[in-house]
Amino acid sequence: ALLGVGIVTGVIAAGLVLPSPQALTESGYGVVLLIKVLIVLLLVALTLYYGQTLRRAASRLTGSLATLRLVWALALVVVLGGAILAMMAPPGRAEPGALARLDLATEAPIGGVPAIVHLQLQPAAPGPNAVVLRLTDAAGSSLAPEVAPAMEVTFSPLDHEAAAATVQPAFDPSGGYAVGGVDLPGEGWWQAAITLTPAAGEPIRVGFYLLLPDPNVSGAGPDPAGSAEARQLFETGLARMTALHQVRFTQRLGDGAGALYMQETRLTDGSDGRPAAWRDVAANFERIIVGQQEWLRNAGQPWTERPASPLYLPPAWGESYAPATDFRLGGFQEIDGERCRIVTFRLPEVTEPRRMEAAWYAWWVGEESGQVRQEAMVSRRHYMIYRYNDFNVPVTIEPPASAATPAASG
Repeated sequence: ALLGVGIVTGVIAAGLVLPSPQALTESGYGVVLLIKVLIVLLLVALTLYYGQTLRRAASRLTGSLATLRLVWALALVVVLGGAILAMMAPPGRAEPGALARLDLATEAPIGGVPAIVHLQLQPAAPGPNAVVLRLTDAAGSSLAPEVAPAMEVTFSPLDHEAAAATVQPAFDPSGGYAVGGVDLPGEGWWQAAITLTPAAGEPIRVGFYLLLPDPNVSGAGPDPAGSAEARQLFETGLARMTALHQVRFTQRLGDGAGALYMQETRLTDGSDGRPAAWRDVAANFERIIVGQQEWLRNAGQPWTERPASPLYLPPAWGESYAPATDFRLGGFQEIDGERCRIVTFRLPEVTEPRRMEAAWYAWWVGEESGQVRQEAMVSRRHYMIYRYNDFNVPVTIEPPASAATPAASG
């Protein structure tokens, strides 16, 4: 009876763990599980045979004892198989490894050369941190020493009390790295403002937003206490955001391991009497949606037309923020000429109606307009900065004319 229960529960567990029936033969986990099942079935057969043998003839007890030894040996194999399965990651369900350090990237023209600035932080947690700045060209090669600028990084807290800290990393010409150290006390959001000063030319300023402790490095993010005033500011920004008819925004996306993707988006919801439309432009990709049709192309390639994907317009954006909690007021910063108040919050992990990873946000909400002018987000291997502009400014997005660049005006 116990063997029968084991078989049934094993089948149920396999259905829950394995992503598909093919995984039984196409993954190490599935093969071990399959061998274990076959041995269990053999155990059942031997147990039934052994029971019948005992009842039929005591004279065959010696042979039955040999069978019993085989049963015990096979049972041991089953136990070992279970131990092996416990140590193996099920196919398609393995958790990605935590980052050893945080590596964020952005673009910056240095000496007339397009360059990528990497900010690396370890352990990316409150307290002492090693700071590494790395400068590369677009292909990932280190900049020549004569081009490399002087560097300075100022870390400022965004939503908690702590002193700002400035570090001037020392540049290593052989490796294109600048290394320093800084103490960052307190959990929450930080801004890292980097000033790059070439030997000849004006200083160049770029920035990053950090969450300490970083959930992708430490395994857990901050869990601050919230306030009613901060929640009210969040609701003001959310109401303005979801009421937008037209908007333009830029995206800077990274994975925390040095990758960088940048894109600009324009959209209109069709409230002006024309079809709802959307346009994405990145360095090597472009997409246009007008009404029910969609056009896509990679750099240097012709347009491809297909039925449109559903548009994700501002009125639907509020659903993503519905579980928001732990609202925290920050300081003031100017974004695109408007004084903004910072509010930070957290979206806890949810599994229903669809799975969403935990995420931490910072919003810059305009004091006069109430618009969310900037958004920073950290989630599972996802680092994002959105900058919003042209709120409700009329925009025209047209289908592409053959291989010509489509019109988009505002």
